Amino acid sequence: MTQEKAIERSHSLKITSGEMIDGRKDVDDVGKFVMTNSVTGKEHELTMWAYGLASNHELVDVDIYSASPEELIRMTDEGMDIEDAYYHSAKLNSLGDFITIEKDDEIRPDIRTYTFNPTAKYEYDIPTTDLKMDLHDLIVKEEIGDLIIMKEQNTLTKEDVLDFGKLVRGDDTRYNLGDTLKEPIQNLLKENQFDAEELALIKGAAKTLGAEVDVNSPEIAKEMQHKAKAPGKEEIERSR
Repeated sequence: MTQEKAIERSHSLKITSGEMIDGRKDVDDVGKFVMTNSVTGKEHELTMWAYGLASNHELVDVDIYSASPEELIRMTDEGMDIEDAYYHSAKLNSLGDFITIEKDDEIRPDIRTYTFNPTAKYEYDIPTTDLKMDLHDLIVKEEIGDLIIMKEQNTLTKEDVLDFGKLVRGDDTRYNLGDTLKEPIQNLLKENQFDAEELALIKGAAKTLGAEVDVNSPEIAKEMQHKAKAPGKEEIERSR
């Protein structure tokens, strides 16, 4: 995927100070990295952390942990609880990995002030020209992490997969996630009705995830035909 995908879809990113909880904040919590999926409006918040200051009281590093779907799957496959797996599988990045040196230099004084004075506030809308990473790719990985969590918690719905399909429509990147999401998506196809456009979205989502489901299988076609013919509640009432 390319940064053009983020521009095309108008995804947005802002970096803001954190929120106080009961008048306090975590001493190492220095802000939030907030990405907005413009296709669905869903926000992904990544906490920014600063572990200590240099002798001149300047920030040493600002760290961000982002989703790593392959590691999340590996850890859950090994039997780790999904919440623990999500925590331990996260990929460590520095703020400088995501934004240009110029933008980092602009934001850093405010982060430093917030480190010493947690009641201070700051907020920056980050234009695409100040990004070093692929915002679309980062959002897609966060969304995949959410799908894996919902799969593990048995809460994955038709709408979740359709929304992901809308996000990755036209993408050519494939994730090697094995069969982790194949069975739950195949089950959703059997349990729900889909029109032609929705089937195309499901197929695109599954392809991106590396979960090659068969949207044209005789089993699914038969199930959909059965549901289409099944009498509705009103018809049942009329027949009584």
